[in-house]
Amino acid sequence: MQPTSLAHTARRLILIAVSLGLLYGMIEGLESFGLSLLPAGLSWSNGNSVEAMMFMPVFYLVAYLAIGLLLLPFALLIRRPWWDQVLLFLLVLLSAYLAARNQQAVFNKFASAVLGLGIATVVLRSYRKRPERWNRVLVGGCPWIVATAILLIAGSFVGLRISESRKLSRLAAADRAAPNVLLIVLDTDRADHMSAYGYHRPTTPSLESLAREGTLFEQAYSPSSWTLPSHASMFTGRMKHQLEQSGRELRRLGTRYPTLAERFQAHGYATAGFVANIWWASRQSGLNRGFIRYEDFYGTLGDALQRTAMFRNFQFLSQWFSDGSDINGRKHASIVNREFLSWTGRNKDRPWFAFLNFMDVHAPYLPPAPFAGKFGPLRPEFEAKRFDIGWWKELNFDPDHMANRTDRYDESQAYLDSELGKLFEELRRRGQLDNTVVVVTADHGEHLGEHQIVAHGASLYSEEIHVPLILRFPGKVPAGVRVPQAVSTTNIAATILSLASVADTQLPGRSLLLGVDEAGPQLQPVVSEMSKAGGKDPPEWPGSKGWVRSLVADRWHFIVLENGERSLFDIDRDPLELTNLAGTPEGSPVAQTLLDRLSAIVPAR
Repeated sequence: MQPTSLAHTARRLILIAVSLGLLYGMIEGLESFGLSLLPAGLSWSNGNSVEAMMFMPVFYLVAYLAIGLLLLPFALLIRRPWWDQVLLFLLVLLSAYLAARNQQAVFNKFASAVLGLGIATVVLRSYRKRPERWNRVLVGGCPWIVATAILLIAGSFVGLRISESRKLSRLAAADRAAPNVLLIVLDTDRADHMSAYGYHRPTTPSLESLAREGTLFEQAYSPSSWTLPSHASMFTGRMKHQLEQSGRELRRLGTRYPTLAERFQAHGYATAGFVANIWWASRQSGLNRGFIRYEDFYGTLGDALQRTAMFRNFQFLSQWFSDGSDINGRKHASIVNREFLSWTGRNKDRPWFAFLNFMDVHAPYLPPAPFAGKFGPLRPEFEAKRFDIGWWKELNFDPDHMANRTDRYDESQAYLDSELGKLFEELRRRGQLDNTVVVVTADHGEHLGEHQIVAHGASLYSEEIHVPLILRFPGKVPAGVRVPQAVSTTNIAATILSLASVADTQLPGRSLLLGVDEAGPQLQPVVSEMSKAGGKDPPEWPGSKGWVRSLVADRWHFIVLENGERSLFDIDRDPLELTNLAGTPEGSPVAQTLLDRLSAIVPAR
C-alpha cells in the first residue's frame, strides 16, 4: 500500500469519527434537553439543561475522534481497505447502546447491547451496498455536519442569553434603592457543630463575625430532615404535608403554591440560584421556579462529563478524574461563589434575589487542603475506598471510626466557612453587603453516631433538624442579638419579604423579627415531618418504621412515629436528647398535650 493510500485511510477514519461523534452528540444533547423539559422526565442521576446541547457535541467529537485515532496504528500494521467499516460498526454500535441507555430506566444493559448490535449490523450492510452515498454523508458532508454542530452550540448559547435578557426586560420597575437579598443554605450543616453556636472547635469564625453584626436564632428547626422538602418549605412558607399530593412523599415541588423567587420577580427583582446539590436542589426538583438564572448542572468538568450517557454507563472513565470516593464533579463553595459574584457583577440596574446552595459539608466528608487534618489526624484506614453516600450500611460505630468522621465533617465545615468569609468580604469590597439582606441557614443537619444513627433523612432528632439561622441587614436587623425561642425555617420566606419591605400576602407566616405580642399573621409552628425511609436504612432507625413527626414547644421536643412510639425530651436540660420522658409521670401528660397539638396541625394519613 502506498503512502497516499495510508493518508487516504487516515483521512477517512478521522472524518467518519468526526461526523459520527458530532451527529450522536447532537442527538444525545437534544434528547437530554428535551427530556429535561418534562416534569420527572429524567432521574436525579441524569438531570439536564440546555447546556447539554452545547457540551455533548464537543464531548462526543473528542471521544469518537480518539477511538478513530486508536484504530490508525492497526491500519498501519494490517493494510486492508475495510478499516472504515470497522470504525463505522463500532461507533454505530456504541451510539445505539448509549442512546438506549441515556434514560437508564427504559432499557437494561443487555437489551441495549442487543439493540446496538442490530442497528450497527443493519447500518454496516447498507454501507457496504451503497458506499458512495454513505461517503457523501460522512466524509464529503463532514464540513456541513461541523457547521450544523456549531450552529446548534452557538444557537443554544445565544438563545439562553436572549431568553434571560427578555425575562429581565419584562420585569416590573423596581425601586433602585430596594435592598438585595441573599439566601444562603448550607446543605447538611448542623448548628451544634458551629463555633457560632458554642461548639468547642473554631469551625465557623466567619459566621461568628456575621452573627455579631446581626441576629442569631439559637433554636431554629428545619421542617424536614432531608433536602427537597426543607428547601420547598423555605421557598413557599408551607409545611411539608401541605406540599405533598395525597400524602405521597415529595419528589418534586409542584406549582400549587407561589415561591419566594416568584414573588421577588413579580416585584421587579432579578432572581438567580446557584446550586451545588445537583440531586435534590436542581431544576429537576422544581426548586428553580421563579429564578431567571439557575446554575446547577455543568458547573464543573466532572459534572459535565457525568451528564453524558458514556460516563454514566462506563464508570471506569470516572476513575480518570477522581479516586471514585467523592461525588464526581462536586461543585465546591469556591465555584458557587464565583458563579454568583460573576452574575451580580452583570446585574447592577435593579435589586436582586439570589439563592446559594453549598454542599461541602455533605457526605462524603472530604475537606480540601489545608483543612484536611486540621482537627485530627487523617486515618486512611477509615476512609471510603469507593463512592457510596450509603456508607453506613457497612458501619460498626467504632469510636475511632466515628471520631474520624466527625473530624472530617468539622474540617469540611471550616472550609465552607472560610469561603463564606471570602464571599462576604468581596460583597463588602463592592459596597453591596450593607444593602443586602443576608440570611444563612441549613436545610437539615447530620447524625454522626448519636442514637446509633449516621447521615440524615433517618429521624427527627435534633441532630438532623436543629439548624443555624443568622440574619444580617444593618438598620432593620438588630446587631449582636441571640434569640433563644424555638422557630421554624418555614418562616424564612415571610421574614425575607418583610426585611426587603416587599408587601406581599401570597406567602404565609410572618417575620421572625416581629414580637410575639404584635398583631399580624402567626408564626408557622415548629413542626418537622418525614415520610418512611426508602427501605435502605437499618430497621431500628425511626424512619424505617413509617412516618415521623415532631413538635418543638417551649423547652419540649416531642417526636411520634407512625407505629405509635413516642419520645419527649427536655432540650433545656437534655440537649443531647438521651432521656425519653414520654412514659414518665412528669412527661406523660406533656406528651399527650403535644400529640394533640401536633395532630391538629398535621392531618392523619
